[in-house]
Amino acid sequence: MRAKLIFGATLVAMLGIVGVARGAEPAFQPGQWQTDLEVTIEGLPMAMPPQKHTSVACHTPEKPMPDTSDKSSECKLLEQKFEGSKLTWKMSCKADGGTAEGRGEITYSGSTYTGTFSVDMAMEGQKIRSVTRMKGKRLGDCPAR
Repeated sequence: MRAKLIFGATLVAMLGIVGVARGAEPAFQPGQWQTDLEVTIEGLPMAMPPQKHTSVACHTPEKPMPDTSDKSSECKLLEQKFEGSKLTWKMSCKADGGTAEGRGEITYSGSTYTGTFSVDMAMEGQKIRSVTRMKGKRLGDCPAR
């Protein structure tokens, strides 16, 4: 149960923070994108295999990543920088009596991107670290509405 909560919080925080990091023109092609995530978590009482998640969404210059608001946590973007094809950010969240500090990096390369997002959490006095590895690829144009 705790592992699913951590995985979910990490995924939501990562996508939500990247979603707001759009102050500069992103170095990617708008369209339908597939994002593959692999999350590993350290510090749990029992070892947990990596968790994988795939999503598909339409990304535009105004919305380069999916909007994944999380009503149960308070996240703040502390720093973001978009230089050339690289987006970096730092964030802080509070949720369910715990805190999380994270930093991420995505490098766009035309129709693909790769990146990582690391989060250090303290929940009920226990220190936990999650590392998310990301790969994205453009599938084509967004479907007509």
